Amino acid sequence: LKCGTYPNEEADQGLHQFTYSIYPHIGDFRDGETVRAAYSLNQPLEAAEIKNNCGGTIPAEYSLIRCDSKNIVIDTLKQSEDYIIRLYDSFNCRSEAEINFGLPVQRVELCDLMENPIDTVEIFNNSIKLSVSNFEIITLKVSFKN
Repeated sequence: LKCGTYPNEEADQGLHQFTYSIYPHIGDFRDGETVRAAYSLNQPLEAAEIKNNCGGTIPAEYSLIRCDSKNIVIDTLKQSEDYIIRLYDSFNCRSEAEINFGLPVQRVELCDLMENPIDTVEIFNNSIKLSVSNFEIITLKVSFKN
């Protein structure tokens, strides 16, 4: 482990654990979807049993939020007064992305990284369209209908 020793000469000493993986694929990192594979390795999907106390049926497949572009990574979903969603371009390319929501959306706001609203995003059929620049990080504040 390579680390600095100033101002603390004892910094980062001790036992460290690492996880790494060899991920063979055809083409470059975009073709091999290595960013998604890295997320799957470092943040594996966890299953949780949820009791359905409301009656009705639960769909076999469901997503609260999804994107149609392979280069866009939805990195953060945080519940505050509303939901904060942070996404970014992982391919170093400009793109038009469509974000679809699994619940009825009331309002979507584009925010700065401090989560202060900048502009309102227009909603079409429970989806929004975003122009994303190279490696751009986008923060959204989403209000779902009750």
